[in-house]
Amino acid sequence: MTLLLVAIGILVLGAFAALLAGRRPVASTALGAGSALAGCAVGLAPAVRGLLSGGVESRRWPWCVPGGEFYVQLDPLSAFFLVPIFLLAALAAVYGAAYMFAYRDRKPLGPPWFFFNIFVAGMALVVLTRQALLFMVAWEVMSLAAFFLVTFEHEKKDVRLAGWVYLVATHLGAAFLLAMFLYLGREAGSLDFDRIAAGVHVGPTGVGVLVAVTVGEAVSTAVDRAAMAASAPLSSFESGSPARSRPCCSSSRVSTPKPTGLPVSSITCNAPTQMMSSPSPTVSMGSARVGVSRLCKLRQHKNVTSNPTGTLIRKIQPQ
Repeated sequence: MTLLLVAIGILVLGAFAALLAGRRPVASTALGAGSALAGCAVGLAPAVRGLLSGGVESRRWPWCVPGGEFYVQLDPLSAFFLVPIFLLAALAAVYGAAYMFAYRDRKPLGPPWFFFNIFVAGMALVVLTRQALLFMVAWEVMSLAAFFLVTFEHEKKDVRLAGWVYLVATHLGAAFLLAMFLYLGREAGSLDFDRIAAGVHVGPTGVGVLVAVTVGEAVSTAVDRAAMAASAPLSSFESGSPARSRPCCSSSRVSTPKPTGLPVSSITCNAPTQMMSSPSPTVSMGSARVGVSRLCKLRQHKNVTSNPTGTLIRKIQPQ
């Protein structure tokens, strides 16, 4: 348990060190990614041990906040979530070190590494805490850090919209969680999860509260996913990934006037043979643009048709 708290401390200290590095990209990247890797490595060992051994370790310290107590515990269920948290966060830090370094000339790299480390520390504390008030604090820290990570490219309108929708959705879920903890804490006389689990008899009102919490969490998750999906098409077009597109031109005839006084030539085309021969219904935007540009080059003195076998035949139109 002590090593897990040390791991969280390393993440928090590394976050502030990366933030103080400011606009020095090498220093902020080294401090942010290095502390993330170190914290995840230190925390991964006790998490794996707790998962395999099935033991329970806890720590309690008094807290000056009314109704609060710093109460954390490692059990097999917490370890089950901590292992992927630390493992995936370490991999994300390795990938993010190279990915974020590309922004070194446009943005300071200290803030994103600060919020990344705080986000990982918040996730770890969420699954370790055994007290409702401490849980809500960790949840809020995790949510706010994720918001600032989502809105890293805040100069883009769709990114700002996705960030605000995410913030509203996650706080909607937090409101329902708070309502549940207030009800259960009143019934149990304490905000400790142990006493809530041991002494609460869930009556009709409690069932209603739990159903409302479940529905609220489902709604907030759906809104969050909808916000991410709303910005997905723009991201796919910008990255050049395959996206559903329209045919480059329809089967109608397109007339182009000739500046030399020759008879008007027409181009009859369906989608290009090379694009339509693929069984996939999607083509990249780059391929569509290339197909359009190639067809437009055949407009003078030529009539383009397609034979039954799909081979393009170019015919020189007589004057």
